[in-house]
Amino acid sequence: MLFNWLMSVDLNAVPIGHPAEKQTLADLLTRLEQETDVPGVTQEQIDAAREEVSRNMVGEASMKVRTPAGYDFTTRGPLAACGRSN
Repeated sequence: MLFNWLMSVDLNAVPIGHPAEKQTLADLLTRLEQETDVPGVTQEQIDAAREEVSRNMVGEASMKVRTPAGYDFTTRGPLAACGRSN
């Protein structure tokens, strides 16, 4: 599903805090294309994966997201490492 999203999203429209974040997404897409069998996945398989993930979701408000230590998604920046927000 991540590969499908990366293929369809306009990276210029994705909110980023630093140009390196956009480059990281582009690099991830390239690596997924070159180093995995993901590009061969069919739309039917993508739809099935979405359905499976959706079944396991209770609701967006109750989803538990694993946040990297020291990262604050409200400011999109590492706080603990530098002691400030981006």
